[in-house]
Amino acid sequence: MYKEIRIVYSDAARNEILKIFKEEKIEKYINLEQVQAMWSKNIRHMGTHIWPGTDSIFILLLEKEKAEQLLKKLKEMKKKLIEGVDMFVTVTPVEEIF
Repeated sequence: MYKEIRIVYSDAARNEILKIFKEEKIEKYINLEQVQAMWSKNIRHMGTHIWPGTDSIFILLLEKEKAEQLLKKLKEMKKKLIEGVDMFVTVTPVEEIF
């Protein structure tokens, strides 16, 4: 069984996420960059001088066991993020890949 994992993150977290990918030998993913996002009333990343920065989204398809290991490391990472740097992860079962 496979899982689709989406990691929506502040661009400031990119290097830490990529480090985890390297540790877990994850080489295949999609990265949608420069997404504008509003995390809360006070945290917005719109790529402007008023609300600088943008967010991005990693999309991965992983076997269940590999996905579980990645999720464990991402949860640990999230606990250590500084204020203003956010990340959330969604996991969806995948019925078919062709």
